[in-house]
Amino acid sequence: MAAARQVIVVTGASSGFGRLTAVALARAGHAVVAGMRRTADRNAPAVAALDRLAADEIVRIVDLPAGRRPFRSHVDPGKDGSEVVSTVADRIRAEFYHRAGIADLLSPTAAL
Repeated sequence: MAAARQVIVVTGASSGFGRLTAVALARAGHAVVAGMRRTADRNAPAVAALDRLAADEIVRIVDLPAGRRPFRSHVDPGKDGSEVVSTVADRIRAEFYHRAGIADLLSPTAAL
């Protein structure tokens, strides 16, 4: 059974173990928030390298055969795709509320 995709924050991602961890987790299919200081000067090359890695991973995922992609969506050419965008946004919002522990407060039947 494959592990569930997680959103993971990695600090110190400009070099060393932080960078290795961020890259390994991203390649394993997780969404990685890679944190580092001084991104405009000292760590600008690390930022550029992680940008390239993200672009390469997007291309790799798009090239996967149907059924192996981590998230698939069909957009009807007769529509503008706003329904798909709204569905994805609703999923992200619900997951955020759940992880923040406030999902029950936002239901129509919540006791105030």
